[in-house]
Amino acid sequence: MLSLLSFQAHIENYRRKKYYALSLSILGGILMALGWYFPFSPLLFVGLIPMMELIEFYFDKNEKQKADTTTTKKKKYFTRLCFFIWIYFIVWNVGVYWWLWNALSVGVIGVFLLNAFLQLLPIIFYVFTRRFSVGFINYLSLVSCWLFFEYVHLNWVLSYPWMNLGNALGEVPMWAQWYEYTGALGGSIWILLANILGHHVFIKQDIKVGAYLVWILVPIGISYGIYASYNDEEMKNLDSVEMAVLQPNLDCYNEKFSRNPKTGEPATNHISFKDQIQRYIDLAKSVMTDSTKYIVLPETAFHQNSTEYNYTSQPDLEPIFDFCRENNLILIAGADTYKFYTESDTIPKTARQSNGGSYYDMYNAAVQFAPFVKDSISFYHKSKLVIGAETNPIKMILPNQSASLLFVDIMGTLGTQDYRGVFTSPNSKAKVAPAICWEAVYGEFCTEYAQNGANVIVVPTNEGWWGNTPAPRQLWALSALRAIETRRSVARAANTGISGFIDQTGKDISRSNYGEQTALKYKVKLNNEITFYTLHGDYLGRLAGFLAVFFFISAFVRKLRQ
Repeated sequence: MLSLLSFQAHIENYRRKKYYALSLSILGGILMALGWYFPFSPLLFVGLIPMMELIEFYFDKNEKQKADTTTTKKKKYFTRLCFFIWIYFIVWNVGVYWWLWNALSVGVIGVFLLNAFLQLLPIIFYVFTRRFSVGFINYLSLVSCWLFFEYVHLNWVLSYPWMNLGNALGEVPMWAQWYEYTGALGGSIWILLANILGHHVFIKQDIKVGAYLVWILVPIGISYGIYASYNDEEMKNLDSVEMAVLQPNLDCYNEKFSRNPKTGEPATNHISFKDQIQRYIDLAKSVMTDSTKYIVLPETAFHQNSTEYNYTSQPDLEPIFDFCRENNLILIAGADTYKFYTESDTIPKTARQSNGGSYYDMYNAAVQFAPFVKDSISFYHKSKLVIGAETNPIKMILPNQSASLLFVDIMGTLGTQDYRGVFTSPNSKAKVAPAICWEAVYGEFCTEYAQNGANVIVVPTNEGWWGNTPAPRQLWALSALRAIETRRSVARAANTGISGFIDQTGKDISRSNYGEQTALKYKVKLNNEITFYTLHGDYLGRLAGFLAVFFFISAFVRKLRQ
């Protein structure tokens, strides 16, 4: 009892310090950022406590001065609270994806500031609802507001869900096996509630540490139990297919393209497209066996902007198509393609107009070439586009010229498709989900492939834009979460980055190193099981949305009655 009083007196004394709020902002942001990196993952369970203390500090200050606090002073306190929580989010954002600087340079500052501001919004909503509720309802409101924000951030035009709490567990997939039931939003709830308990344990000291530890350790124990249920015998009974993933290690800025995409200047060490195709063939030869059925190439491996009409007649691609014909191989590759529309077609908003007046769409596509049945060609168009690089959402609101001034517009808006296409072939039991790079960040989105019959996920990607930074590792970790959620094996082919294979439990089977020119092969398991999460998607986010709106309306009505 004496130690409790002593600790609380110490906290109260520290609260009087001039830089108390700022120190909480910086400390909390650093703790949360570190939680994104193994072996610091346990910091996720304490990293939100400084932010919660900031909110508690604000409400305590308001309560103590309630009688003589003017409206102006209340607004000042609230503004200060928002500012310091914004600083907290900025530090957290910078710590997690600082590597974006390598691709955007100074433009990344805008990303840090904007995403931190968006993260601030659910906290503002929570602070408003908290004024008119107490106890357990307060915390339910906090969880609902935050979870609904994450759900919205997965689905709206400015979608950037990189910082969703549940994504951080990709570094420790053995802790997240229950994602097959909840998806990554279930991990967000776990982390949020752990921090709420932690605030009561370490700051308020009105809950025993045992309850806090139980809340953290029991889900981990359940997760290991689920993992153990996927025993080797069950895995052996699944059909399999041998795939080879190729990592050509072409520098994005100075080798792959004729011009540096960042500066527009001629590339210093450009490798001709013909030689790039030959590198793909040589890598495939180095690893393939008589059992190899698929070779998988990275995102934009075929970057010469070819029409999808009569695609197998492209002379630049003839060598690799011939190689596949000779070896009975199915080829899956990333490609830049385009398609013209006829007068009878419905012209989508993403279409561009040529000098001749006709309309066409450009795509970041995946192409499957299967030489068994009249050189069968299938296309899938990437449909979760990278904001700025592949889509300018502001064009939906403003004219093209104004939108480009307000928002980075590197390639214009690419075409997409409404359904998650699955690659099939009569000569293979594999039904392949071609989740192109950024698409693998989205859990519910990837379940649509499984709903359409996919039994394995292939991720063509290009991680060379960010250099040898945590970016490739973080993208790999997100692919591990998609494997768990859908219980599908994942094959990743990176231009350079991390290529390799992940089994349906999220465990690494084999992986390359960054900057390595290599090819890997593995007999991936084909699983047709439909998980609970595959069926129901982000139901937790939708439920949170209902609760958040309910709490907000309830608080608004109570405010009017006052």
